[in-house]
Amino acid sequence: MRGKGHIKNVSKEGVFLRSSVLPPIGSEVRIVFPDRNGTKIEVRGIVRWTTDQLPPTEKPKPGFGVYIARGNETFDDFFEQILLG
Repeated sequence: MRGKGHIKNVSKEGVFLRSSVLPPIGSEVRIVFPDRNGTKIEVRGIVRWTTDQLPPTEKPKPGFGVYIARGNETFDDFFEQILLG
C-alpha cells in the first residue's frame, strides 16, 4: 500500500498524517518527508489509530496516527529541530 499525505501534528512519540489512504491499525508504515533544510527523513512506525474510528458526526478529514518508538535518532533529531525552531 502506498499513499501521499502531509504531516498535520508531531509529538515526541509520533505523527498524525492527513491522507486519503488509511492503513490498517497495527500495520508498520514507512514515512519519508523533508525536514526544514530539505533533507529527506525516513522513519518507520506503527499505525495506532485512524479517523475511521471517529463518529461519523465529527466528519473528520481522513488521516492516521503513527507511533514512532523513542531511540529513533533520525526522528529524535527532527523533533528537536522543531522544538528549537
